[in-house]
Amino acid sequence: MNIEKKHIIVSGVPRTGKTLSICKTLAETGHYQHVMMDSITQSFEYIFPELEIFDGKTWNVRMQKVSEKLIDFLAHLVHTEKYDDLEYRMLIDMYQLMPEDYVRKINKECCKAYFVGYPNANIEEKFRKIRKNETKWDWTRKVNDNELKEKIKVYIQESQLIQSQCEKYNLPFFDFSNNIDKSTDNIVKYILKDNNYM
Repeated sequence: MNIEKKHIIVSGVPRTGKTLSICKTLAETGHYQHVMMDSITQSFEYIFPELEIFDGKTWNVRMQKVSEKLIDFLAHLVHTEKYDDLEYRMLIDMYQLMPEDYVRKINKECCKAYFVGYPNANIEEKFRKIRKNETKWDWTRKVNDNELKEKIKVYIQESQLIQSQCEKYNLPFFDFSNNIDKSTDNIVKYILKDNNYM
């Protein structure tokens, strides 16, 4: 296993800009292959529902439970040696990972994790920003205003839980409650420097 170059995970609640800002920017450096875990979890949910590995939009199942069920798959995925002779590594973009499961199961010699959220966001302000910036592809367009506000409330609670676990295990957490552009720039620079690309 090549431990000089590590795979990375960027995990946190939806609508932080993980996919189109953080991961897109990191992938464009050429150091990482962007892997969108949503596609994998949606496939699990559709083909193997008995595994109870559900996509983030299945709201009757809490994120922590999905993380517990997904972690063994994720641990095996990042432990692969198939990337050893390649210049790039995997960049796993996901929602369904709790810091405690990362600490418990992932080999730190081959994979680092970085967590994002908005633990201090105001529900109404976050709602307005989402509506203002959503595109025709965003799932938020398919939910009504009250449902979206309820989801934001859950995301804030989950962000607080993720942040507290990151503090407990000394893992990097980036607060996207305000100024998303600055927060995106900060995490991208941090990850590149942390992996010796700057």
